[in-house]
This record gives sequence, structure tokens and C-alpha cells, in this order.
Amino acid sequence: MMQEKPRWCARASLGKKGSWQATLFKASILSSCFLWTQAQAKTGIPIKAEPEILQERESVTLTPGDIDVTTLRSCKWYRGSSADENRIFTYFLAPVISQKNGSAFTDRETGRRDCSLRITDLTPSDSGTYTLEAEGPLEHRTGAINITIPDSAVLKAGVVSRIVIGSLVALTLFGTLLCVLFWACRLRFKTSAQVVSAPPLHDDVPFSGQVKSDSSSDPNRMYQALQQRDQPMYNQPKW
Repeated sequence: MMQEKPRWCARASLGKKGSWQATLFKASILSSCFLWTQAQAKTGIPIKAEPEILQERESVTLTPGDIDVTTLRSCKWYRGSSADENRIFTYFLAPVISQKNGSAFTDRETGRRDCSLRITDLTPSDSGTYTLEAEGPLEHRTGAINITIPDSAVLKAGVVSRIVIGSLVALTLFGTLLCVLFWACRLRFKTSAQVVSAPPLHDDVPFSGQVKSDSSSDPNRMYQALQQRDQPMYNQPKW
């Protein structure tokens, strides 16, 4: 944020030549104006968040860099843009170190001598942009940083959903594997049953087209046959 050139810088270049005391006074004023212009030419203040990965219920410190606190009078921190209703506090460095809280103060913010801002007990509502204004006699510089505090409830819900999805995928794969094993075992059992159910072949059963050998030549069988055939003749009564 650029400030208007101080009026005493404009007045120092006006007027007629006077005594050497007046000339020396004007020279010192012009030198101050040059320093003021150089300070205004500096870029924005870089701000670093520590730690870089923020978590809910933890703390964070926003530390500005590239500033000389010995040349500053105060540091103002804002939640959002540099408007008075967004001011968290003004940290005075001179003449007495003190902290004056603003309307955006939540009793969790603390300033330090290096113009840093510390926020404790972080919540997701603390996410956003934080703006710093560093003011001194010859300097008025600004810087900003954006931080994000993830919601632990959302993170837990995401973790739970991933666990559930992973479990469903694992169950699906396990069920598919069981089905494959079941059908493989069933096919193997069916093949084994077909082999066991085939009738055995006996030695005395002739193959198709084979004539069984006649056993009439056996003397014992011939005798038994003749005896059974002639049995009625022996049983006839004698007169």
C-alpha cells in the first residue's frame, strides 16, 4: 500500500535561497524524502507459516521476512483485507511494546517482537487470508498469506469411505475366487464319479462277438447231468 508523499517533502523544495542553515535543513529533509521513497519502492513482505502442514486443534505462527523491526513502530494483523473491522490486533514496538486487540480478535492470537502472529487451537474457520501492515517513520509495507486448516470430520469421513470401498472390493475378489474354486472342485468330482461308476469287466463274461467255450466235455458235469436225467427211472416201483 503506497502512502502519499509527506507534506514536508514538498515544502522542502519550495522557497527562495536563504542562509546556509536553511540550506542544510532543507538538504536533511530531502535526504529523508529520498529514504522514504526508497522504502516505498520495496516489494511486499514475504510471510512464512510454521508448520507448513496445518491441523485442527494445533497452532501456527505466521512470521514475516525481509523487515527490520528496529525501524518499525507497529505491526497490524488483519483477518482478510486490511480493513479496520478485520483487524486482529496492533502490536506496538515503540516507544513501548504492547498489543491492542481489534474487532477480529478471538482470544487465540498473540503478537511477538518480530511482528509474527501466533494462532492457537486452530479450527477450519481460521482458514483464509491474513494481511500484515508494517509501519515505521519511513516505511509502510504490507504482506499477505493464505492458510488452510482441513476439517478433521471430513478427513475421517473420507478415510472411512476409503476403508469401506476397499473392504467391498476385497470381498468381491474373495467371493469370485471362492466361486472359481467351487466350480473347479465340482468339475473334478464329476469326472471322478464317472470313472468310478463304470462296470468292471469279469473274466468269465465274454466280449461282444465272443462265444463262450462249451463245458460239456467235463466228466463230472456229464455224470451229474446223466444222473439227473435218469433219476425217474430209479424211482419207478417194482412189481
